[in-house]
Amino acid sequence: MPEVKNIFTSDDLIASYKKSNDAKKVFILFFLGTLRGGILGFAFFFTFLILTKIMVYTLTSSVVFNVSLKEIVISSIGFIIFALINFLSILKWFFRIKRK
Repeated sequence: MPEVKNIFTSDDLIASYKKSNDAKKVFILFFLGTLRGGILGFAFFFTFLILTKIMVYTLTSSVVFNVSLKEIVISSIGFIIFALINFLSILKWFFRIKRK
């Protein structure tokens, strides 16, 4: 059965782990992979909120278009969700490699 490619981790991080079993490399894999997923989630949520605000602004008679702190806080929820999903995905991959 072919393996499903994880879009949140890069191949160079995985290759660097396979070359060395160093704790620093494992930390970098977990940290950078999780951070990358979190930033992707933040960008998705923030883009969705901004596009929604732009559509509301153009379809209604709003005079002011602004981005408040509320949108950034809501986007941080996307950061947390995607980072957690990515962390668990890397953790699953890590334990699968360790069992072999």
